[in-house]
Amino acid sequence: MGEMITTRNPRVQRIMKIKDQERQWRKNWAELKWGQGRHFIPTEERLFSNTLEDGAWKGQRCFIIGGGPSLKGFDFSKLKGELVIGINRAYEKADCTIIFSLDSRYYMWIVRGKLGAEAKKKFEDFKGYKVWLNSASFIPCPEDIHLFNCIGGGRAFSWSLKNGLAGGCNSGYGAVNLAVCLGANPIYLLGFDMKGDGKKQAWWHDGYPAKQPDSVYKKFIERFNNIAPELKTKGLQIINLNPDSALRCFEFGKFEDIRRKTITVITPTGDRPLAFALCRQWMKHQTLQPDQWIVVDDGKRPLKPSAPMQYVRREPRPDDPEHTLILNLKTAMPLIKGDNVMIIEDDEYYASEYIEEMARRLNQHEVAGIGRSKYYHLPSGGNWQTKNTAHASLAETGFRDSFLPEFKELLNKNTIHLDFDIWKKAIEKGRGFLFIDSDKKPLYVGIKGLPGRCGIGIGHNPNHSIYRRHPHDLSRNILKQWIPKDHEVYMDVLNGKLTDKNYQSYFPDITGITVCFNTKDLIERTYASIRKFHPYMPIIIVDGSDPSTPCASYVKTLASDKTEVISPGYNIGHGEGMCVGIEQVKTKYALTFDSDIKMLKSPINQMLEMMEEDTFGVGVVCKTGFDGVDCGLNPHHKKTGCISYLHPYFQLINIENYKKFHPYVNHGAPCILTMIDIHKKGLSEKILKDFPKLETDFVKHYHRGTWNTKGEMKTIAFVTRVHPRRPNMLKKCMESVKAQTSDDYIHVLFRDDKSKEGYGVYNADKSLMKIKNIDARYAMVLDDDDMLVYPDFVKEFKSIVGKSNVDIVFFKGMIDGGIFPPPDVWGKAPAHCKIGSFNFAVRLDIWMKYIHTWNPISGKGCADYWFIAHCYDKTERYFWLDRVVARTQKRPGHGKGEHEHV
Repeated sequence: MGEMITTRNPRVQRIMKIKDQERQWRKNWAELKWGQGRHFIPTEERLFSNTLEDGAWKGQRCFIIGGGPSLKGFDFSKLKGELVIGINRAYEKADCTIIFSLDSRYYMWIVRGKLGAEAKKKFEDFKGYKVWLNSASFIPCPEDIHLFNCIGGGRAFSWSLKNGLAGGCNSGYGAVNLAVCLGANPIYLLGFDMKGDGKKQAWWHDGYPAKQPDSVYKKFIERFNNIAPELKTKGLQIINLNPDSALRCFEFGKFEDIRRKTITVITPTGDRPLAFALCRQWMKHQTLQPDQWIVVDDGKRPLKPSAPMQYVRREPRPDDPEHTLILNLKTAMPLIKGDNVMIIEDDEYYASEYIEEMARRLNQHEVAGIGRSKYYHLPSGGNWQTKNTAHASLAETGFRDSFLPEFKELLNKNTIHLDFDIWKKAIEKGRGFLFIDSDKKPLYVGIKGLPGRCGIGIGHNPNHSIYRRHPHDLSRNILKQWIPKDHEVYMDVLNGKLTDKNYQSYFPDITGITVCFNTKDLIERTYASIRKFHPYMPIIIVDGSDPSTPCASYVKTLASDKTEVISPGYNIGHGEGMCVGIEQVKTKYALTFDSDIKMLKSPINQMLEMMEEDTFGVGVVCKTGFDGVDCGLNPHHKKTGCISYLHPYFQLINIENYKKFHPYVNHGAPCILTMIDIHKKGLSEKILKDFPKLETDFVKHYHRGTWNTKGEMKTIAFVTRVHPRRPNMLKKCMESVKAQTSDDYIHVLFRDDKSKEGYGVYNADKSLMKIKNIDARYAMVLDDDDMLVYPDFVKEFKSIVGKSNVDIVFFKGMIDGGIFPPPDVWGKAPAHCKIGSFNFAVRLDIWMKYIHTWNPISGKGCADYWFIAHCYDKTERYFWLDRVVARTQKRPGHGKGEHEHV
């Protein structure tokens, strides 16, 4: 009997879902009619020409992103703030103004998930214009997509959006036609390679479910060749930015030679330390950073300037008016360098996308601003959203440099209604554009009532009639709705956690860096303790955890605009991990902290006060040998001497000064090469500063490193491989372990076969790779025919690794009455056949990384040697414990039972 077909069958359900989608799409197209060539003709309200008019981008440059493989590796972030038409999949990488396509299949590939879940999600979240050229007989197009009618003919080209567009058989041609109608000039082409790979189409991305032969490019090029002379005659400059392109009809250029449009932000301020601290924070988080930030300060108490602001001090005068906004703006005028100018006031809230969105609007309009402004009086909860669509407030207005003459003229009038006058002039001449702030992603809120000098606006008066129109927001739900990302900051102002006295520690010019590896419990405690005192400090977590571990899953949940998570996919090591984090830092200082600390109270303010211009770092400065081991723990320290070492478990470093020395690279002593470099230059005592009582009063250090933890991790694990015919030897081995004077150990008994005779040396060696339940900082193999002979071994071992996080500890053992390793190799690199498994303990992260090398090389044996030699080559911090720790119970067993064990 064949398979029964029911509506519960997944295949049937999938087909039914697709059919339902197509029925809905056809419903959306019900208002369309057929035209010649069997194309739908959109009704007026669906046409893109009713959204943007001809010449909307007049005189503005525009970039069109094609699909050619020359864009592989291109940094699309360089196009932020530009007018960008992205063809087909470009929106997945670039910040496009318009998505453009003429492929009816392409939309279906997106919504049906054939291009991946991420492509679908980004398409749904896209904030710009989605535009499709109706070149196919059926495009299942929903209502949020704008349409163009397609005009046919081999030499067709449109000069008005109202007439439709020419497709030219490819989206690139249609996109150029769109840019020309919008008035863009020059038009830059990116990824217009017009050639394939191996006789097939090729793209910079993963391509599409369907491919055509590269012979299609011949037809594409022919269409461009037909129209290129006329475009040139009309003065349109179209520049192909790929010199290797097969499209040769336009002039060539290089992206590097294009001058980027620059942005100037002006902030007038004075005697508002808390307000300005908030302003500086909102500026720091902008997704598009200004090229120039002019801060004009006329307060009685001058601000302390810091990068990247261009600080201008305007000394207050006795004859200054009550409100000095106009004077401060006049002071800034001669300094303006940007193509676009924005006024950001110090006591307002700006979301991280504000400058980027404003720059996008200024690409299309000479003056841009946000209508229907929101005002919120913080102390009282008074709130008001205006219905004004005639002008924007000054704090949410931007303009091009071409508007500067009018702006200067208005400043000279000394009017208190500067914003109104700007918009009156802009709208009269058709140069202004007001857009409405999004409810889902609001950009701006006018915050009133912050401490400091009162502003000029009526909203600063909590008793003004504007606040009587709505109930006061005593629950603060409106504050959360209007400022979804950052309302906690203003809540902390209200409850006194953030004041004009502590804003430097609340918003330090510091980025935190920590490295972890399979340590969910540790990093969770550490992160929470740091965030308790520094909720807005940027933090970078370099997580080398295995992707399937709880630690990796947890750390991913921390990723936000305040916390960056870098996952290299392997245990990168402490030093290299910190180095990776430091490379990403954009603040003046970095705070490196171990993943096994807990902040009891913040020492940041005091540490910053200790920082001088040439200071490398502040933290715990201890004495360490050149080998990275704490001074005096190794005998040779008496000869080699010791150096000052800034401990990485909690240190504040100056990034600029850090870059002058050897980078952090090691694991156990990640700063050792840096400290040696500083020592050799004779600067240790000058640029390394010890912070008193750091570990006792401010930061608790658990000395647990980056390894995994389940509760309280023991110091050492004795790993014993069990032979089925060595019961008495196993008993003696276990008794020797239990005789230790310290119980800071675990004993792992392991056997993974069911044989009665034992499974041989080869398989026994390979079996170590299968052991997963090692819950200790270090691991040592103590086979069942070996036994410990030094009862204080664990106690002494703990004191060694507790003071210095070494990679490998070597010690002595006895075989047949002889000492291993013998004197000629003691204290040197491991030698073949002169070291045994009970002669060393390896830190767990190193064990887990290299245990696969405990695998006997064919014909050579001595798997323990190959393992420790490999570990030795890959690490740098060792300790040589001059004690006989263990011995074999008889002679080496070579996989035999205890009665055959000679």
